[in-house]
Amino acid sequence: MGGKIISTGGGPSTFYKDATNQGEIRTSPGAFTVFFGSVSGAGSFTGTGTVNLEGDLSPGNSPATVQFGGNLAFDSSASLKIELGGSTPGTLYDQVHVSGQLSLDGQLKVSLLGTYMPVPGQSFDILDWGNLVGTFSALQLPALTSGAWNTAQLYSSGVLSVVSGLVGDYNGNGVVDAADY
Repeated sequence: MGGKIISTGGGPSTFYKDATNQGEIRTSPGAFTVFFGSVSGAGSFTGTGTVNLEGDLSPGNSPATVQFGGNLAFDSSASLKIELGGSTPGTLYDQVHVSGQLSLDGQLKVSLLGTYMPVPGQSFDILDWGNLVGTFSALQLPALTSGAWNTAQLYSSGVLSVVSGLVGDYNGNGVVDAADY
């Protein structure tokens, strides 16, 4: 879709197949737009209504920042697919910005682009929201050659980061156990 689609009238607009948004999908106040297939593209989702995802969301055209002017809800069967290819938001890694309420469920699936490998000290602000409800039911994070993923800020500020070793692994042996106390 490279033009504009407007969902209005207080009822649903439903998309049953995969959709690529390269323009604008506007969901008016009181209306909602439902996607059963995968959604991709760098287009915006304007309006203050609610977008419901039953399928996958792959922001951008590898990578991008995608804006939602209203609410965004992930169903338990949905996945947010985030690509990381560097530390610059919107151009080297995906971001999702939601002005209204972000309702999480389903899976977060993070993948690395090309030969990129995050290192300790890097962070990725992948989600921004006005109000947050819920959490992902599963996180799928790629293996790292050094450090470990830190998801402690994922549900407070939308940030994934890489830390040196495992959190709580004070002796640096790669295992959190009694020897760390």
